[in-house]
Amino acid sequence: MHYYVLRVMLTVILVLCAVTAETQDMREKDHEELRTLLVEVTDAFNKRDTAALAACLTKEFVFTTLDQQVLTSAGEIDDYYRKIFDSPDAFITDAKISPEASILTRFTGANSGYCYGINHEIYTMKDGRTVPMETHWTATVIKEDGSWKIAAVHAGVNFLDNPVIERSKNVAKKLSVMGFIAGLITMLILVALIKKIKCKNNKKV
Repeated sequence: MHYYVLRVMLTVILVLCAVTAETQDMREKDHEELRTLLVEVTDAFNKRDTAALAACLTKEFVFTTLDQQVLTSAGEIDDYYRKIFDSPDAFITDAKISPEASILTRFTGANSGYCYGINHEIYTMKDGRTVPMETHWTATVIKEDGSWKIAAVHAGVNFLDNPVIERSKNVAKKLSVMGFIAGLITMLILVALIKKIKCKNNKKV
C-alpha cells in the first residue's frame, strides 16, 4: 500500500516537473518573440514606417505619446508623424529611439503581460542641433492571432528636468537680457530727446 502511494506521488511530481519545464520553455519562446517585437517597433519608428509600426499593435490599441497625445488608430499615428515632422509648425526634423526593457515581461495570463523600461532618444532640431533625451515607457502586450502585439503603451518624461525645459529656460533668459538691453536703449534715447528739447527751449528763452 505504501509502495503504491509512493509510486503515485512520484508520478505526480514527474508530471508537475514536466509541465513546469514545458511552461518555462514556452515562456522563453514568448520572451524571444517579445524581444523581436521590440526590435521591429524600434526599426519602424526610426524609419517613420507607420504601416510597419501599426502592424506591431493589436487591432484595438492605445498609444500615449511623449507629448501626451492619445492615438488609437493607424490613421492617427500617420497624422501625428506628419504633424511633428512635416508641418509648418514642426520644430524637429528627425527622431531616433533606442528602447531598453528594465524587466522581463511579467505575464498576467497565458496571452497577456506588461513590461517597462527606458528610452534613449535623439531629436534633430530644425536648426541642425541634436538634443538627447531619456524617457520612460510602459507597455501592455497581448498575443493576438498567434503573435505578440502591443495593446497599450505610455511614454513619459520628467517635465521638470529635460532638454526641452532647459532650452525654454535659456530662451527665457536670452529674452530677459534682450528685453533689458532694449529697455536700456529706449531709456537712453528718451533721455537724449529730453535733453535736446530742453536745449531748444533754453535757446528760445
